[in-house]
Amino acid sequence: MKASEVWQGSEYAFVEWISRGVSFYPSAQRVQALRIFKEKPRYSSERATTMVEVRFLNNETGEPRTRTDGSEYHREVRARDLYARWEEHATEKKIRDERQAEEDARYQRIREEREREREVLRQQAERERNEREARIAAEKERIEAENERLRKYLEARGIKREYVKIINPNEIVFDRTGIENWVGLKRIDLVKADAV
Repeated sequence: MKASEVWQGSEYAFVEWISRGVSFYPSAQRVQALRIFKEKPRYSSERATTMVEVRFLNNETGEPRTRTDGSEYHREVRARDLYARWEEHATEKKIRDERQAEEDARYQRIREEREREREVLRQQAERERNEREARIAAEKERIEAENERLRKYLEARGIKREYVKIINPNEIVFDRTGIENWVGLKRIDLVKADAV
């Protein structure tokens, strides 16, 4: 604030080393101006700075804050670090807090809606996965039943189960040694045949 706007006995919002262009400080402290004076550094050509002796107050109750020894907390601060009257700051803070609460409630509703949508999608994915697993299990059962029917047919024709190695959709792989034994063929020893 300008030095001409600070009045002794009035309450202000204080922020140390205030920044230019910032219009609101949510963490401002409540202070009461006790004395206004100018201070100029000794042996310097700098202009005098308007200083204010302030009493720090509780932001909620307005009661003076005290040190650990029980004395009131007073301090000298720059007048420019008092950025607004306390009533204006408190009103602005209340408005901003209400807006923030509305925004938080809106974001909470959006989060809940998204969570419900995610839950619906999770349930749908779970249902689809269960259906897919059921289809796969049914297909496996069908293939196994078909393979079993084929094994029984081959067994009825005299081919033992252990001779059937693999049954694929388009082919059946037999154990060569087993089939040769079943048919009664003897394997020709190729090494002996070449030696003759």
